[in-house]
Amino acid sequence: ENDRQNLRKEEGDIIMKEREKIAEAWKEIRREQERVDDLRHQLHIKNKEEFEKMRARAMPDLVEMERVVEGLRVELRLLTEEKKMWEMDMKKVELLHEQLHLSLIH
Repeated sequence: ENDRQNLRKEEGDIIMKEREKIAEAWKEIRREQERVDDLRHQLHIKNKEEFEKMRARAMPDLVEMERVVEGLRVELRLLTEEKKMWEMDMKKVELLHEQLHLSLIH
């Protein structure tokens, strides 16, 4: 009977120690998870800062590109108007040519 009680006590002690180990392991896991979350947050901030730096460096180029594109739009608009005027002039020339042709025939 006494041996059984000693055996139970030893088993209880072993179980208690194992539970303590498990609890400590969970604490360690939580600490590591907090560290991972902290690093993830720092990385997010760093990425955001890097993105802002890159955007700031690229901004003058983007502004210049927008200026060039706007200039090209204006030029295209002018060329389109010029083409329309040229087409109208060509129609006038064709009509004059037809009239001349008709007047030479008659």
